Amino acid sequence: MVYQLTQWADVRLSYERGNTFTAGITLASNFNHADPFWLDDPIAVYQPADTTHTLSDSQWQQLSKQLAANAGYQDNRVYYNGEQVTVTGEQTKYRDRTTAHDRAARLIANTGIDAKRYHVIETNQRQALTETVIDAERYAQVARHDYLGASIDDASGTVSASHTFASGPQVSDQLDTFNVGFAPKLRQSIGGSEDFYLYALGLTGQAEWRMNDHWLASGAIYANITDNYDKFNYTVPPDGTDLKRVRTLTRQYLDETFRVTNLQLTYLDRFSDHWYTQAYGGYLEDMFAGVGGEVLYRPFDSPFALGVDINYVKQRRPGSVFGLFEQELQYSQADKQSYRVQTGTATGHATLYWQEPLGVFDGTLAKISAGRYLTDDVGVTLDASKQFDSGIIAGVFATKTDLSAEEFGEGSFTKGFYISIPFDLLSVKPSTQRANISWMPLQRDGGQQLGRKYPLYELTDPRSPWQSRPIQ
Repeated sequence: MVYQLTQWADVRLSYERGNTFTAGITLASNFNHADPFWLDDPIAVYQPADTTHTLSDSQWQQLSKQLAANAGYQDNRVYYNGEQVTVTGEQTKYRDRTTAHDRAARLIANTGIDAKRYHVIETNQRQALTETVIDAERYAQVARHDYLGASIDDASGTVSASHTFASGPQVSDQLDTFNVGFAPKLRQSIGGSEDFYLYALGLTGQAEWRMNDHWLASGAIYANITDNYDKFNYTVPPDGTDLKRVRTLTRQYLDETFRVTNLQLTYLDRFSDHWYTQAYGGYLEDMFAGVGGEVLYRPFDSPFALGVDINYVKQRRPGSVFGLFEQELQYSQADKQSYRVQTGTATGHATLYWQEPLGVFDGTLAKISAGRYLTDDVGVTLDASKQFDSGIIAGVFATKTDLSAEEFGEGSFTKGFYISIPFDLLSVKPSTQRANISWMPLQRDGGQQLGRKYPLYELTDPRSPWQSRPIQ
């Protein structure tokens, strides 16, 4: 029996199988129509100073600060060669890049510096991604509204960033060498046999040190606030499966109030126009440590990308800050049985990324990964997601490996879904960051991938925007 409370909520009661009553509620929303409300700094008024061939050091530095605060280009550098001003920086504020370009051009023009062109090079972790060239004279016409329907697009064009992007001497910067941040973290499992809802809520503190344009040191500490994973009361699964316990030891890791979840050194580089690469080593996630690397082929403004990652990892030992498992066979005092862990394996995947497959599925992304997983199984992961006009992404994934249903255990294979919500829909400030919520109905050991801190497809997103696609 279903009763409609409102247009966006139904309640239901059911009696089934002759012995079960259920109750539920269904909520409905149109993700296309989720509109943001921002309290943002206005774009600068177009008031160019008198034309000059030079600016003082303090004037250049003031421009860098304004580019970070008003146009959203953090970790920026400014170059000037007498004919063009070049700005490099990471866009952290506006999903709509035309808004960022307009604001940056307005700030440069207002200095009065004599330049024919403004080059805005977007980076991520200081790797060049895209280059927008803005004609100074045509932009002046746009800013003055010299004609009906004037737009920043009339004066600009975006291409793949040149490999060597410094043009002329550097005149100022607003470099973020050291960053620290805090964020809540929720781990959850719904529908398990131990309890309908298992959760762990905590706080993650993260730090990054950019040693130079390629080397990056990072770390993270997780503080557990509250959880009910004590109900996840077995170490050896009762269904008789004998896979290495690469994920089902969750409770043991959460027994610690504080845990170092990441401590790694990363090298990032771009070795040609369409190729990006990284190498990394250390404590890569809360359960595994090791070394690895990734190569990504991502042509500019292309729906396709192809990436390959290869890693060698060992499982971290619960109850130890930096310890690793050395013996595969472990003994559970609670279960009076032995179980196996991962003491060293090669894992990695080749992944095809395809936006709007076949050109007919508007606002979708398909990802197909094939490779070896953490418990030594081999198989394929399919991931399909839909992005709504607002930027909210909903996706599903499934992994099938060479494990039989009996070997895998309850659930037969790994699957789940997720929702990704732009922060600027949740706050009053524009942002390119996202909040991600995922759900796996059952956490098992088969089909599990390594968690990597800087996936190159996400890092290079501006080359063919998906995560940072503007509101349609």
